[in-house]
Formats: sequence, structure tokens, C-alpha cells
Amino acid sequence: MRHVWSILCTKASVDELTKNISLFDTIEEVQLQRLPGAPPGEPAAVSVQWDLVTLWMRSARDTPERFRQRVSLRAPSGRILLGPETSEVLLLDAVMRARAILRLVGLAIDGPGEHCFVIEYEAEPARWQTAAELPLFVTIL
Repeated sequence: MRHVWSILCTKASVDELTKNISLFDTIEEVQLQRLPGAPPGEPAAVSVQWDLVTLWMRSARDTPERFRQRVSLRAPSGRILLGPETSEVLLLDAVMRARAILRLVGLAIDGPGEHCFVIEYEAEPARWQTAAELPLFVTIL
């Protein structure tokens, strides 16, 4: 399989008739207000409703593929704040590409800095390979 792209957005909508996807409000950076009395340096829960969308394609046109992907969120400190969230991706029969949509409702943030969504696939049983790293820049006001 081949990773084509991954995008973080506020909403992904798939048209039933054409199967085309619309991505609304792509997210690269988020600015948060620190709550009064919140201790600095501690992970904070943030209320969000976001979609992380990943597009995969077959590596060979005539070869069906099935694999698992997983997504995690790494803090600037290296600590894993989300996941790993694992799902199966199927490129069977006439299906040449597939999208995986992870709905995020609430997110842990570990202070300001570059957080990173890590998208991986299982190359062999229990052996994961990184397909992409998607940065999320966090600013605390």
C-alpha cells in the first residue's frame, strides 16, 4: 500500500453518490486559553470535534491489499497523548484507494509546542512503519 496524504480538519464529509470527500477547515495550528489555576506543564483536555483523514492506495494495481493503520499523538516532550488508535484498511476487489477517517472528540494537549500525529501501518505482524507525521502547532495564550 502507499500513503498518499493525511489531513486534520474540523469536518470530513463524503458524498454518497460520487464518493468524493470534502474537507472543511484544515487545521495546522491551534491557540488555547490557559484556564485560571491550571498547573503549567500538565496535559490538558481540550474539547474538539475534528477529523483526521488518511488516503491510502494500492501499491500494485492487480494486487488486493489489507492492512492495519494506527494513529497516535506525540507531545513535544515525546509522551504519547492519544492512542494508538488502530483500524483496518481494505483495498480489495476493484477498490484502488481507501480513506480512513478518525473522529477526534476531545484531545489531550501537553503545553505549547509542536505536537505530532503519527500515522503508521503494519508492514508485517507486530512490525509498524511510519507513513507520515502530521504536525499540530499549539500556542497557549
